[in-house]
Amino acid sequence: LRASGKEQAAPILLDCRNTYETDIGIFDGAEPLNTESFRESWDVLKERLADTPKDAPIMTYCTGGIRCVKVGAYLTQELGFTNVSRLAGGIIAYDRTLNDKAEGEESMFKGTNFVFDGRLGRPITEDALASCVTCGTETSLVSNCLNENCHKRMVQCESCRTSFHGTCSDPCRNRVINGGMAPRRIIDTTKSTSTNSEE
Repeated sequence: LRASGKEQAAPILLDCRNTYETDIGIFDGAEPLNTESFRESWDVLKERLADTPKDAPIMTYCTGGIRCVKVGAYLTQELGFTNVSRLAGGIIAYDRTLNDKAEGEESMFKGTNFVFDGRLGRPITEDALASCVTCGTETSLVSNCLNENCHKRMVQCESCRTSFHGTCSDPCRNRVINGGMAPRRIIDTTKSTSTNSEE
């Protein structure tokens, strides 16, 4: 993602993931699309790039490379852009290359990469970019509310996750405690070191 040595316009760097993903981790200088679901991307891209020259350099990325392939096709085939590239393999591939980086080289991705398995997040740096939905403390821990009637995806700090029994609010906590619903096991994402290639 670094610029080559020759003079050229700085690329527009688009994060093709959803808000719940970009809130907890993002590349330096990237623009999130601020979508709640991927299907919203097309209207957002059309509006964001409406006045952009067709030969402007545009770079895209996502978790594992699938969504940015689709976005790249849309940008070239539907919107007519001619200088579109992507981060092959997405953040997951970039994360793997960090093990081979030169000593002292800092990660350009900050925070946690949201992944689509039980972990929900793979920390890449220690930066906490989001705020706990319960108390506002900076954190990058993602979970789903353990009230099965809610199951809201949320960012919640470890302390509130414990005191709220893995739920997002007092009503959900009360339902889990008093409603006879046994909370499911909370997965500790801070101890996981494997990566996930699914989107």
